[in-house]
Amino acid sequence: MGWLLKKILKLRNNIAEVFDISWGDGRNTLFWHDPWYENQPLINKEEFRNVRIKHDYLNAKIRDIKNGLWNSLLRRILEKQQIVDLADLVWLSKVIPRHQFILWLAFKESLNTRYRVKKYMEIPNTSCLLCEENEETTDHLFSCPFALELWKKFAKSMKMASLHTEWKEIKKEAILKANGKNFMLSVFKTGFGTIVYHIWRERNARMHSRIRRSVDETWEDIVFDSSTNLQTLR
Repeated sequence: MGWLLKKILKLRNNIAEVFDISWGDGRNTLFWHDPWYENQPLINKEEFRNVRIKHDYLNAKIRDIKNGLWNSLLRRILEKQQIVDLADLVWLSKVIPRHQFILWLAFKESLNTRYRVKKYMEIPNTSCLLCEENEETTDHLFSCPFALELWKKFAKSMKMASLHTEWKEIKKEAILKANGKNFMLSVFKTGFGTIVYHIWRERNARMHSRIRRSVDETWEDIVFDSSTNLQTLR
């Protein structure tokens, strides 16, 4: 049956476009459980090889996350060096949890870009879904022409001269700038995480729903989410 399972797993992306999994209120859905991963906890995946979490957190439910335990759960699985580097940028209180989670994955280069997916399954096309040119790596996705237009708008709104044009440099600059707790830094950190989330969201929409939104439409969503978050920070 091993060969059959491998064939099924290779079709995973195509099947994802047909099936929609819903977990309702999350009361009975395990956070670390993935039905596509041989019914094992996700913590057993290779990318979490050096990560340790308390045994009781292995049984965390989606409902637990909704009830406010998201930050404490994710902080448990970060290595010490990552906590030092990313804490001020990623774990800003009252920020939408899914924005924090996607930002964390982006910094760890653990988002399932086409480049990453092709390592364990055959896919016909690895080009970026946003610009349809370069191969879709994490570094490219967050510094492709579509993303750079959003970063330019962000820099202008923050009255910054500019941001770097390479994702690695953008990350470094953001980490350095995030060291502090005044309101304008909260604006920067909130906006930064929201942009990363919406770049990934637009990428997924183009892949799974065939929906294409412009830079301006995506920016409107970013401004709305950021403004909503900042109202809770004042």
